[in-house]
Amino acid sequence: MKSRIFSRTNRIVVAVVLVLAALVVLAKTYTVEHAYRQALARAERDTLNATGALAEHAARTFEGVSRALDATGGLHADVDAGDIAGATAIHDALRTIQGASPVILGIGWSDAAGDRVASSIFRDPPPLNLADQDHFSVHRDDPAVGLYISAPIRSRLDGTWIIAVSRRIEDAGGHFAGIVNAVLRLDYFLEFYRAINLGPDTVVLLVRRDGVLLVRAPMIEAWMGRPLPISRVIQFESIENRPGNLHTTSALDGRERVAGYRAIPGFPLVIAATMSRADALAPFREVLLASAIEGALTVAALAIGGAMLVVAGRRPRARGDRGAAAHGLRHHQPGDHRLRPRSPGGGVERAVYEDARRHTGIGPGNDVRVHIPRHVERRRVRRRR
Repeated sequence: MKSRIFSRTNRIVVAVVLVLAALVVLAKTYTVEHAYRQALARAERDTLNATGALAEHAARTFEGVSRALDATGGLHADVDAGDIAGATAIHDALRTIQGASPVILGIGWSDAAGDRVASSIFRDPPPLNLADQDHFSVHRDDPAVGLYISAPIRSRLDGTWIIAVSRRIEDAGGHFAGIVNAVLRLDYFLEFYRAINLGPDTVVLLVRRDGVLLVRAPMIEAWMGRPLPISRVIQFESIENRPGNLHTTSALDGRERVAGYRAIPGFPLVIAATMSRADALAPFREVLLASAIEGALTVAALAIGGAMLVVAGRRPRARGDRGAAAHGLRHHQPGDHRLRPRSPGGGVERAVYEDARRHTGIGPGNDVRVHIPRHVERRRVRRRR
């Protein structure tokens, strides 16, 4: 009976240990999964917040350029009307319009043939024809185009990367008369975008709505002016100026990225701030490692504690076997010849015999019968086999 009780107790101990270990694993799994979701949510929030500042910067920049082009268009009308004459006066007026702009390298206009007429850079500008440039041909071919922002191009003067922003100008009859255009420093955008720090692998993109890459920080020259596959998605989802997030694999560097994007109101532009998925999940990996170590130690402690309880439960069984045999000898009935005492054997049998003799004084020479409990007899038989 006692054997069954101890065996049942051991099973309960093992069951409790297994249940507790399962609860520990479930708790750590929830902690890790929660940390994973939190890490991605934080990355989405951070990238989206960054696009807010970036979009505001881009909007202010191009609003200033737009006002400068409007003023240049008014200057062109005054020159056509004869109110302003002479290369020096026109050059000085253009320099005043440009002012101390940190982004405008030069501003001026070209005639209907694409030949440069006036420039804030030169009092007497050298010959330059823009007829083959898209920021000229788009206005010549389509009167409905308003402000146009060109793809990045190499400057013909010094080879640096520039962006041209232009508007159509017309004569008194409404016919195409050329363009006013401003040349922007690409480095101006790069300097600002490099200050955005979302992690070691931060990337900022300025993209036209048609998907053409204008600026990327850090810069990859091979992609300058080329359409990006991701931009098609951004273009579609930003059509109503709604900010959002994307999880995508970059076509530029092949890395998985978390991106926040935002359309720039009033301009055909989208700004995007991205961070690599590896950077985004860095806090999650720390939680994963800590949870794995804590979980392993907790489960190991439960296993060791359970094993100690099982071992401790086995020791009273041996003591109980010896005590039961001694009890049988102590209460023997003289003349009961059903069993004879046997010489001590090994293991539990010998220990039972010695304990019985010590407590009762009955030895091998006494002709008595001993009642040995069945569970002790079964144990002795198993050992004999």
